[in-house]
Amino acid sequence: MSAEKRPTRILACVDLTDEAGEVLAAAKAQAAFHETADLHLISIVKPIMQTHAGIDAGAASALAGLDGRQLDHAQQIVDQLAQQYAIPNRHTHIKMGHPATEIRQFAQTESVDLIVIGTHSRHGLGRLLGSTANAVLHSVPCNVMVVRIDHTNTENQPAEEDNNKDAA
Repeated sequence: MSAEKRPTRILACVDLTDEAGEVLAAAKAQAAFHETADLHLISIVKPIMQTHAGIDAGAASALAGLDGRQLDHAQQIVDQLAQQYAIPNRHTHIKMGHPATEIRQFAQTESVDLIVIGTHSRHGLGRLLGSTANAVLHSVPCNVMVVRIDHTNTENQPAEEDNNKDAA
């Protein structure tokens, strides 16, 4: 980020797992560092039909009502996270759809300056960035901070820290 342009709107993208706290802690630290930045929290719920492709029409109609339940459940978790991290309710957002697409659309519509998103440690090419983080990184006009979710270490570690170590 250039010194002239400090972020005014930071978007923390969480998937409502226990690891959401790592992303939120990193986003909260960025918001505190950039004192005038507003912190927003977003979670994307995938529609049942998107996660269970190939089910027959009868099962699909039976599952259709579950999307509403997923949204209600997501709202409860987002409300808890917002309270825990002191994020105003008006800055919490839940969308249904493909995560990378919804994050990109929200970032563009709401003029987000910085997106904070997590990625899991994996092997091979997936080790660099998770599929959602990678898709977001390459499709948004703003800066993206990727937080590595490290299951062996409970500290919040932005992925860029390791890149700086390798460069030295």
